[in-house]
Amino acid sequence: MKYQSNSEGAPLARPLIMLILVGFSLTAALRLYLALSLDLFGDESFYRWESQNIDWGYSDLPPLTALAIRLGTILVGDSTLGTRLLFLLAGLALPAAIFWLARPVTGHRHALVAAGLSLLVPVTATIGVLAIPDSLLLTECCLIMAALERACRSQGMRWWVLAGLLMAVGLTTHYRFIFLPVALTLAFLAFPMLRVQLRRPGPWIAVGIASIGLLPVAIFNLGNDFAAIAFHFSGRHPWVFHPEALKYPLLQAGVVSPLLYGLMLWTLFAALRRGWRGDAPRALLASVALFYILGLTLLAPWVDQTSTTLHWAWFGYVPMLVLLPEQLERLWRGSRLARGFAGSSLGLAALFVGGAFLGLLAPLHYDRIPEAQRDKVTLRMVGWEVLRQDVAEHYRPGDVIYTNNYYVAAQLQHRVFRGSRIYVLDHDKTHRDGRSVQLDLWQVSERFLPAEPASPLLVIDYSDVRWEVYRHVDTLCREFNLIETLDELSYYDGRRRYGIYRAEVSGEAPRYPAEDASDFCLPPLIGLTAGNVSFSRPNSGEIQLSGYVLAQPEGVEAFRFRIDGREYEGLSGIEHPRVDAILRDNIRDPGYPNILYYATFDTRTLPNGRYDMEFVGISNWGREEVFARRKLIIENPPE
Repeated sequence: MKYQSNSEGAPLARPLIMLILVGFSLTAALRLYLALSLDLFGDESFYRWESQNIDWGYSDLPPLTALAIRLGTILVGDSTLGTRLLFLLAGLALPAAIFWLARPVTGHRHALVAAGLSLLVPVTATIGVLAIPDSLLLTECCLIMAALERACRSQGMRWWVLAGLLMAVGLTTHYRFIFLPVALTLAFLAFPMLRVQLRRPGPWIAVGIASIGLLPVAIFNLGNDFAAIAFHFSGRHPWVFHPEALKYPLLQAGVVSPLLYGLMLWTLFAALRRGWRGDAPRALLASVALFYILGLTLLAPWVDQTSTTLHWAWFGYVPMLVLLPEQLERLWRGSRLARGFAGSSLGLAALFVGGAFLGLLAPLHYDRIPEAQRDKVTLRMVGWEVLRQDVAEHYRPGDVIYTNNYYVAAQLQHRVFRGSRIYVLDHDKTHRDGRSVQLDLWQVSERFLPAEPASPLLVIDYSDVRWEVYRHVDTLCREFNLIETLDELSYYDGRRRYGIYRAEVSGEAPRYPAEDASDFCLPPLIGLTAGNVSFSRPNSGEIQLSGYVLAQPEGVEAFRFRIDGREYEGLSGIEHPRVDAILRDNIRDPGYPNILYYATFDTRTLPNGRYDMEFVGISNWGREEVFARRKLIIENPPE
C-alpha cells in the first residue's frame, strides 16, 4: 500500500486556531442549550420508551440507541438531558474524530482545519442535539475509517481489532450502518492497492470481530419473524421508481450550502484521481464518500418517499471534509477570483449553519415569530410538556389511557403517567414507521385492548393522524357507551389539536350512531384550504377560496369564512370526486362526492393589513366548527 505523509508546511496561524476554538465553544454551548430546552420529539420519545424495555432489539432499531438512553438516564437522571447525554457527547466528539482520521492523511495542520470545517456544515455542526442514531453513527463511522486507515498503512493487528470492534458497535446502532461495510467492500475490491490487503489476515479478523454485532440483530429477528429486517429492507420501500426523487443532489446541496457542496465534489474528484494513481488513503476516503453521495443518489428514487432520506448521506460529507483543506489552500494561493470563491463558500456555509441553529431555536420562541412565517416553523420538538401537564389535570393514578397516536403514547411515558397502561389505536403511521410490531410485542396495540377497562382516559390527537381519526373515533364509540368530554386543547395557532375524554361502560345501549351534536362519536369537521390564495404573501383585488370540508356522519350544510370576526357566506356541496384517494374507506359523509366549497372575496373592501381568517363548516345537525385558520395579508395598491 502506497502511503505518503504530507509535510506539515507552515504552522497554522494563531488567529485561525482561535477562530476554530471559538466556533467549537459557541456551537457546543448552543447544542447544550438546545438539548436542555427542546422537548423530546416523537422518535426520541419512542426510543426512550424502548430504553425502559431493554431487549436484544426492536422492530425499528438494534439495541444500542435504547442502551445509550438508558445509560444516560442512569448517569444524570431521567430527564431530557439524560435521554440525550451520550448522543450529545458523541456529536461534540465528532470534530476530534475527524482530526484523528485526517492527521496521518493530510498532516496535523490540515487535520486541524478539517476539524474546524466540520463546524461549517449544518449537519456536523448541530449533530448531538437530538437523541437519534445518526448522532452515534457519524462519530462511529469516522473512528472506523481512522482505524482502517492506520491498519492498512501499518498492518498493526491492534488497528484491525479496533476497526472490527467499532464495526460491531455500528451494527448494533442502526440497520443503515450497512452502507459503510458495503462502501468499504467496494473500495477494497476496486483499488489494487487496497485489494492486496485481502490477502492478509487483518481484514478477515476485523470482519470476524464485527460479526459479533450481528448477534443481537439475529436474536431479535429470528424470534420475531424477521420483522425489523423485513421493514428496513422491504416493507418501508416501494422499490418503484419515483422521478421526483431525482432532485436528491439538489436537496443535499441545500442541506450543506451550494458553494461548499460544490467544493466538496471537486475535492472528491481530485481524491479519486490520486486514488487511481496509487494513493491508498485517498482511495479509501474517496470511494466511501462516492458511495454515500452518488450511490445513495441513484438509490433515492426507488426507496421510501414518505419519510426523509437526506440523513442517509450524512457520513459522505466527512471524508470530503478531511481532504477539503488541501483544496482550499490551493484556491487561497491562486488568483483573487479563486480566493474570493473560497471565502464566499465558507461565508455562505457559516450562514447556513446559523440558519440551522435558528431553525432549532425558532420553536422555543414561536410567539415572537412574525405570524406570516409561523407555518414554516417545525413543532415536532415543542409542546409535549404542555400536553402532559394538561392531560395530568384529568389523570387519576392508575388510569388506563387510550390514544390514537403512538407519539402521544410515547410522550406520556413520563413522570405521573409512568405506572399506567397506555394503549395505541392502529393507524397507517405506526406501520409506516416500523413500530406496529413493537407495540404488539409490548401488548399495547389495538389488538390488546382490555376486555373490561375501567373508565379509561382517552387522548385523541386531531392534528397528526388526519383522516384516520374517523376510524379511531368509530372504534372508541363502539367500545364504550358513555364518553364525556373533559377538555379540548389547541396549541400553536391550532396546528396542534387534542381532545381529552373519559369513557364509561354502562348497561345502556350504545349511543353510536346518534343524531346528537354533543356526542363524542362525532369526529371534528376536517377540511382543506386550496384556491389561488397564498396567505403568507400580500393579496390584492378579488381572491377565490376553495377546498373541501367533511362532517361525518351527518354531512355539511353550509360553509362560511370569517375575517377578524366578520362573517361571509360561501357555497358548499360542489362535486369533488377525487377525495376518495385520500379518505379511502373512511368516507361516511352522506354528501360525498359533493364536498367542495367555494367563495370569492374582494380585498378592497378592507384596509391594507394583516387579518385573522377562519374557515367554518356547519353540519346538517347544527354543528359549527372552525376547520382551518390562516393569516390573510391584504396589500392593495393606492387608487
